[in-house]
Amino acid sequence: MTYIALLIILTGLYLIDSGVKNRAPIGFLTALISSDKPDLAKTLAEYNGKWTTPLGESTPTTPVGSEFGGSRGPGVGLAPQANPRNGRLSGSELMAIPFAPTHRLAPQAVTALVQMNNGYKSRFGNNIFITDAYRDYLGQVAAKAAKGDLAATPGTSNHGLGLALDLGAGINSFGTAQYNWMADNAAKYGWVNPSWAQQGGSKPEPWHWEFVGTGGVS
Repeated sequence: MTYIALLIILTGLYLIDSGVKNRAPIGFLTALISSDKPDLAKTLAEYNGKWTTPLGESTPTTPVGSEFGGSRGPGVGLAPQANPRNGRLSGSELMAIPFAPTHRLAPQAVTALVQMNNGYKSRFGNNIFITDAYRDYLGQVAAKAAKGDLAATPGTSNHGLGLALDLGAGINSFGTAQYNWMADNAAKYGWVNPSWAQQGGSKPEPWHWEFVGTGGVS
């Protein structure tokens, strides 16, 4: 057995013992294998610091020009930001959406979404139709491969922070009653169709909505 193979096995045992859910073993192994004389303890310590970086780069921006009266206007949305934990959130950091339980988001986003859905259902008689919510890192890689420029660079998508939704059943088309309701009401609940995704934006996506926080609006 080669020295590298032994180190890989030892690394695997370490990761299993430490809890690998929110860690990045691929990055660690790449660094390990690429080194002529890898120092296991040093490399583990270096990457352990990266793996346990707190989720702190998803601070929402306040919708500009909308004053929570609607999501139309400039400067609306979250800026894509690389985060070591993007797409690697644990189950305890996510919550299933009650009316679409196969999809998950950050808990505060779910709370606001449920409130918004109540208003939407009162108007249309059905729940908001969700096609995508939290997207793990491998899901982001797959989305990028399938959608090209329509998908964010893996590791930077706000889907990977549990703060973005893709919606359908009318919301996914500009000018429909469903989309217009969202444009006029969603920001009251902290959800916006970001500037770049709005009609006339740099990459129009009527189906893409982000949670930017309610700013005290209940």
